Amino acid sequence: MKANNEVYFSYEQKTSVLARHTLTPVGIPQRFDWSDQKQDWESSGVGQFDLCENYAACGPNARCDASSSPPCGCLYGYKPKSPGDWNLSVWSEGCNRRTSLDCSDKDGFLTYSRFKLPDTSSSWFDKSIGLKECKTLCLKNCSCTAYANLDIRGGGSGCLIWFGHLIDARTTPIGDGQDLYVKIAASELDMPSSSATEY
Repeated sequence: MKANNEVYFSYEQKTSVLARHTLTPVGIPQRFDWSDQKQDWESSGVGQFDLCENYAACGPNARCDASSSPPCGCLYGYKPKSPGDWNLSVWSEGCNRRTSLDCSDKDGFLTYSRFKLPDTSSSWFDKSIGLKECKTLCLKNCSCTAYANLDIRGGGSGCLIWFGHLIDARTTPIGDGQDLYVKIAASELDMPSSSATEY
């Protein structure tokens, strides 16, 4: 269910069953049922499907892909912030840019398809403009890191722009998700594909 600024779920349970729900520190829901026989709480369900279900599992400027091993990878043009931790599968620090943006119209964009878009807490939108105008606005603003359609129905409309780190982006199953256009430095655009590295 959705309210104006919150998301929650509810269900009815038999009054003879005593249950409690908790969230782990990383946001995974768990259910515990009381066992009269053992006089203790027993885990009866965990709501996690894959690592990518955890908020910001791969840290900032990374993408999570549950079908890959490892599931976390830096977006193109970025490198692990803490390579030692990254190699130990500790991804929470995420990634930083390899090359600073030129903050000019020479910067470009790399398209990521089939994406669940990043967290929108540091974003801006305009329902009245399309992707072409959205790209132009993003190029003109040095703080802009990515853009996408606000609404993908009917061929797409509106403009959604991110500022700062891209957090909680993930690849979705085939047929789902949408295109995300990530801003990269001009020098990264000229890099031959054979030397392009994704961590």
